[in-house]
Amino acid sequence: MSKSPSELSVLFFGDCVGKMGRLALAKGLPLLKDRYQADFTIVNCENATHGRGCSHEHYEELLKAGADCLTSGNHFYDSRDVFRPEYDFSKLVRPLNMGPKAPLSGSRVFNVNGYTLRITNLIGRVEVPGAQSNPFTDMDQLLATSSEDFHIVDFHAEATGEKRCLAEYLDGRISLFVGTHTHVQTNDAKILDRGTCFITDLGMCGADDSCLGMGKDNAIAKVAFGLPLPFQPLETGMARLDGIHAVLGLDHKGALIEPISFKVNIA
Repeated sequence: MSKSPSELSVLFFGDCVGKMGRLALAKGLPLLKDRYQADFTIVNCENATHGRGCSHEHYEELLKAGADCLTSGNHFYDSRDVFRPEYDFSKLVRPLNMGPKAPLSGSRVFNVNGYTLRITNLIGRVEVPGAQSNPFTDMDQLLATSSEDFHIVDFHAEATGEKRCLAEYLDGRISLFVGTHTHVQTNDAKILDRGTCFITDLGMCGADDSCLGMGKDNAIAKVAFGLPLPFQPLETGMARLDGIHAVLGLDHKGALIEPISFKVNIA
């Protein structure tokens, strides 16, 4: 689909899980950015470092792979690098509603093709830790004082109902709403009634033959029998890149949203 000069072509990829997710993005992103003629690319990085958080080294690795911005989630604090002021994390956005004393920013503005693009990250309050305030009212406050040309929200949440309710609440006030966290891509990408592009969950970037990016044996033993085994991200084999391509118009009127599930082999 061709786009007008006033539209943005955006790629957004789900939770990057460990080394295999990072390598898959390094291998696949250049191909996908060229295929979709992307103006801006976003990756959720909250599982990038051994499945827990994103170190500064891996932050830089993902930017080098082709991401223009990284979002996070409930594992944001698991890498202590985010507390070190000597590290530049200026392209990472953490959940806005983690509270005012959380390091870094929950919403950032980027300049793209002469337009302003705001990226906001939020965390849910149902069966996921980390939220210190209400994402609905926090967004009301943010939107009351912001007027960017495009606005994208990553809602890192467990419950599909909570995701859809927030998306409908923001419909027509933001350009694109994506859910992350479950590592399972949903089959409901659509443009909502007032023009906002929407998907309940992007999926993940990581091992295809796995339990949500983790080694199957330990995951089964932990979930089925409560054994205190660590989740172990895989490092070789077939990987998948799950996300969406969206074409965003001005006045928060989406032109297109389509899911992506792209596989690459990691030797």
